[in-house]
Amino acid sequence: MKSALLFIGVLFVLNGFSQDKYLGIYQPGTTKETVFKENTRIRVKTVEGGKLSGKFHFVDESQVMIKNIIIPLSSIAEIKHNPLLLNFLVSGTLIVAGGFCVGVGIVAVAWGAVAGGILVGAGGAAIMYAGIKSPNFLPKTHITDNITVKIKNVLQ
Repeated sequence: MKSALLFIGVLFVLNGFSQDKYLGIYQPGTTKETVFKENTRIRVKTVEGGKLSGKFHFVDESQVMIKNIIIPLSSIAEIKHNPLLLNFLVSGTLIVAGGFCVGVGIVAVAWGAVAGGILVGAGGAAIMYAGIKSPNFLPKTHITDNITVKIKNVLQ
C-alpha cells in the first residue's frame, strides 16, 4: 500500500514539474492568442518565400526547427496548423473522387459521348491534382510588424 501511494505521489510531483513550451502569437489590441504547442505539425512560410511543414521543436527563445532546418522567429511570414489526419482525409477524398470522375469520363468516351467524357475526365484530373497538392483549409496566421511572437512555458 505504501509503495502504491509513493508511486502515485511521484507521478503527481513529476507532472507538476513538467513544462510544455508553446509558441504564442498575440495581436495588439485584442486578447486573442494563437497557440502552437511544441511537437505539433505546422506549415510555415518564411519571409524569403520558402515553405516547410512538419513537427516543430524549439531551439532557443528565438528559433524553431522543422525537419532539421532552423528558422528564426523573425523570418516567419505565415504559420498554420497542419494536422496529419486532416491531410489524409482531404487528400484521399479528392484523389478518390477525381479517379471516379476520370473513370466515368473514359466510359463516356467509350460509349460515344466524346465531348461530355472529355469534360468529366478533365474535371476529374483537376480534382486529383488538387488532392495531390494536399490542400489545407485551416486558417493561417500572418505575422506582421505589429504582431508579437513569443515562446512561453506552461505548467500542466
